[in-house]
Amino acid sequence: MEYEDRLKILKSPTLEKRRHYISLVECYKTVFGLNGLNFSAFFVLALDTWTHANHPFKLFEKNAKVNPYKYSFFVRIVKDWNNLPLHVVEAESLNIFKTRLKSFLNL
Repeated sequence: MEYEDRLKILKSPTLEKRRHYISLVECYKTVFGLNGLNFSAFFVLALDTWTHANHPFKLFEKNAKVNPYKYSFFVRIVKDWNNLPLHVVEAESLNIFKTRLKSFLNL
């Protein structure tokens, strides 16, 4: 049976979509200090007010010059995080964030 057919039967998203979802959840945990990681060691909030079009927790996109860093989680997740709408990012709890994120991503 084909992969897509199995996913339809199980009503499950693709591995790519699940990874995307899990990465955004981990980013939320880091931004709001829920996973024990030091936010400032990995991310920088965008200081320009014009960049806060979607939400006030926009992250600064760092320039990466070496491949191991360029393709790391902390660089590749920034664009996806910055594109989330305000109602998703400003969730009152992690569970609410997950629910809103699933809805936003159509999972």
